[in-house]
Amino acid sequence: MSKILVSGKGGVGKSFFCVALAKAFERENFKVLLIDADESNQSLYRLLGFEAPVLSYMDYLGGKKVFKERLRKAFQSGTKEPQIEISNENIQGISALPKEILLQRGNIFLLSVGKIKEPLEGCACPMGVLGRELLERFKPLQGEVVIIDTEAGLEHFGRGLEKGVDKIIALSEPYLDALEVAQKILEFAQSMGKPAYLILNKVPEEMKENLSSFLLEWGLNPLLILPWKKEIYLNSLYGKSYEEESILLKLQKIIPEIL
Repeated sequence: MSKILVSGKGGVGKSFFCVALAKAFERENFKVLLIDADESNQSLYRLLGFEAPVLSYMDYLGGKKVFKERLRKAFQSGTKEPQIEISNENIQGISALPKEILLQRGNIFLLSVGKIKEPLEGCACPMGVLGRELLERFKPLQGEVVIIDTEAGLEHFGRGLEKGVDKIIALSEPYLDALEVAQKILEFAQSMGKPAYLILNKVPEEMKENLSSFLLEWGLNPLLILPWKKEIYLNSLYGKSYEEESILLKLQKIIPEIL
């Protein structure tokens, strides 16, 4: 089964899209591990209807300071990276993960790698190491799929987070800055030998004609175009889960291609 990473410029709707995609997979009788690999954004758990966030993977392992010390010792000893101590082997399926770091709703399981909590606490690199090792070692069982919500931009490519995934989705809004980032994501994915797909989000109906001409000029061929929906904005404003039937149906149709 696939590990699918969703990437894009800030504000294009990655968190909403990841939750909607997880719900679409659930409708197709998959178990979904939704990994929150964004160190800044706090809202993913709300979009799934939870009242409080899950205990992060980093905190489960003792916190960022403890993990950074283990990193330092590992580098000093010549070890490439420390083990994350859930298992000495590959992690075989969702049931092999500690229940303490999972929130479950139906057949969707939410895991958070870690968050920046305090000013001056340093960079998010330890979370990048932890997320990369998790993705490389986690092996979905038959009937399971992994969806990874990433931080905005391209830094996670520099950290190598994509090494442990099977497919990459470049999510974009219909404006130049976001499309430039999406194009770069597609280029990075190609250079890594990873299948990648462009999906456009929040596209007003009246823009479709102009957008088609622009995409043709740039040589971009989106797998899917999702419409702008006022109801989604309103629910996102209050951090509420929102199920738009037409969008879920569109996502269900592309599942065979992105698996």
